[in-house]
Amino acid sequence: MSEIIGGLAVLGFIVMLSASNAIFEIRKLERERKERDLKALKEQEDWLLVQKGIAMERATFTKMAQATLAKGPCKEIV
Repeated sequence: MSEIIGGLAVLGFIVMLSASNAIFEIRKLERERKERDLKALKEQEDWLLVQKGIAMERATFTKMAQATLAKGPCKEIV
């Protein structure tokens, strides 16, 4: 009888270790997924900042070109 109880105790311990390991792996995978998501968001933010900078440069260039054209025809070739 004590052998059966000892066997069940060992089996229960193995199941508990397996469950603990599974929980650890799930948490590890969740952490890695969050890190990937944060990295993707950072890359998107960087890309949007670059696009905003390009748009601002275009707007500035357009304003400068319009101001130059408003002065009239240029006789010098630069």
